[in-house]
Amino acid sequence: MLYTGKKGEATVQDGARPLTYQLHIVLEKTAVITIGRLGTFMFPAGNYIYTGSARRNIEARVARHLANSKKTRWHIDYLLADTSCRIDHV
Repeated sequence: MLYTGKKGEATVQDGARPLTYQLHIVLEKTAVITIGRLGTFMFPAGNYIYTGSARRNIEARVARHLANSKKTRWHIDYLLADTSCRIDHV
């Protein structure tokens, strides 16, 4: 169940299911990317869909993905940091 928080943002009550979102990502050219301790991978140019979730403040989570400068915290951050990668739509 959603409710409006103090700042007007939609948040999820504790115990509720997380909300999900998808990012349509376009990789303009093939990229070789090191993803943390997982290693180095080749990503062919093309379209990718990333599905994420957030229990609270989904808008902040999506805004973080859209930000140009951020700490690499999740695996998707390594792909999004590549200069040939862009989020087409959410």
